[in-house]
Formats: sequence, structure tokens, C-alpha cells
Amino acid sequence: MPILDRELFFVVFFIGTAVFSFLLTKVIYKLALELDIRDYPDSERKIHLEPKPKLGGLAIFSSFVFALILLSFLGGTDEISAVRVAGVILGGLALVIGGILDLLM
Repeated sequence: MPILDRELFFVVFFIGTAVFSFLLTKVIYKLALELDIRDYPDSERKIHLEPKPKLGGLAIFSSFVFALILLSFLGGTDEISAVRVAGVILGGLALVIGGILDLLM
């Protein structure tokens, strides 16, 4: 499916993705509070005074992957091969899994 006005397409896509990321961040924030996944100010290096929820990176990565997959299906990544898109997603997934394992240890 050819995109007739690419500039308008990408502006609308960016705004939609930003809204989705904002909403997903709120959901992940509540999930982190519910599961008590927080960063406690337990050393001098921590500058916050009360516990802060973690998992913000998961929200950003999830919205990025959703946007990238949606963009691929809509034809916005026609200049980039599917192998490279998959490589970006798998590489990021390895980093997110490492971060989550670091939280659990």
C-alpha cells in the first residue's frame, strides 16, 4: 500500500505513538506500584526522597516495538529490510530482559 503523503503520515504516526507511549507508561507505572517494584532511597547516591517505581524502560521499549511493527505493516519501513527491523527488536529485547533480570537479582 503506497503512502500518498509521507510527511503527513509520519506526523500523525508520531503523535499517535507518543499518545500510546504516554498511556502505556501510566499502565506500567501502576503495575510497578502494584507489584512493589520500586527504587528505594537507600544510599547517599540516590537523590529521590521517597520510593519511585521502576520498569519505565519496559514501557518505552514496548511502545517502540509496537510502533515499529505497526509501521512495518503500514509500509513505512519499505527502505529498511525486515531482517534489520527484527534485529533492532531482538537486540532491544535482550537488553530489556537483562534489565529485568538485574531488577530481580
